[in-house]
Amino acid sequence: MPNNINNDMPDRPKTFINYFFYELFYVLTAAILIFAGLEIFWPGVVLAYLNLNYVLIFWLVTGIIILS
Repeated sequence: MPNNINNDMPDRPKTFINYFFYELFYVLTAAILIFAGLEIFWPGVVLAYLNLNYVLIFWLVTGIIILS
C-alpha cells in the first residue's frame, strides 16, 4: 500500500502554470535578497526609487498560489 500522506495526487503532472509560479517565486526571492543586500551596503539606493511593499505582496501571493 503506497504511503500517500504528503501528496494528494501523486500522478498529477505539473503544468506550465505551476512551473511559471515556481520560477516567479524564485525570481522574486532573489530580487528581495538583492534589494536587501543593496540597502545594507548602500542605504537608500533601492527605497528611493522602488516601493518594496508591492514586491513583497506579490511574492507572498505567489507563495500562497504555489502552496495551494
